Order: sequence, then C-alpha cells, then structure tokens
Amino acid sequence: MSGISAFTASCIRRFALATLAAICLAGLAVPAGARAPDGVSPGKSCLNTYIGSHMQKAKKLDRAKQKARGNWEYQAWRTFGHKYDDWKKAQLAQYHCSKKGKHHFCLAEAYPCSQIEEVRG
Repeated sequence: MSGISAFTASCIRRFALATLAAICLAGLAVPAGARAPDGVSPGKSCLNTYIGSHMQKAKKLDRAKQKARGNWEYQAWRTFGHKYDDWKKAQLAQYHCSKKGKHHFCLAEAYPCSQIEEVRG
C-alpha cells in the first residue's frame, strides 16, 4: 500500500471508530424530545426514551449484532424492567456497525415497547 493510501485508510478507520465512540459516549438514553416514535404499532406501549447498547465486538457481523442486541435488552431491562426488554417488540430498532481489521463493531438502538394486555371483565 502506498504511503498516501495507507494514510487515507488509517484516517477513514479512525473517523469510523470515533463516530461510533461518539454515539456510545453520547449516553444510553436520549431525551424524549430528541426523537419520538411515530406510528407505534397497535397493541404496543412504547416509551419516549431511546436506548442504545454499548459497543460490541466480534469476528463475525451476525455475532456482533447478536451481542449488541443482547446488551440493548440488558440496558432496557436495567432501566425500565422486564416489560420493556424485548428487542422484537422495540420500535425503530436499528444497528450501527463498522469493521476494523478482522473485527466487526456494532451498536443496537431502539425505543423500548411492551405489549398492551387487554383487561376483560
């Protein structure tokens, strides 16, 4: 690799990691006014607090996403309890991933939701 292209590749990797680190350091819960879930699915009760996982590292992308999702569920459980810790019920769920060398790094973000239980009399 020539000196200039190696320098450019190094800068791009540092920028990608710095961006992911900034997302991670910005906090696990973003204030409700920053982003709010639109079009919440019927039968769900969603919170207006966006939860983000800690950065997760793995050699395979699927494994990095799985670890990020698991950490998101832990963060949601720790913050709001077991009613809101299911990634499958979350709204606007997304991953942010990058690759450095042989490793993938992923974050998972979403609004925690719970299923509304019908009360029948």
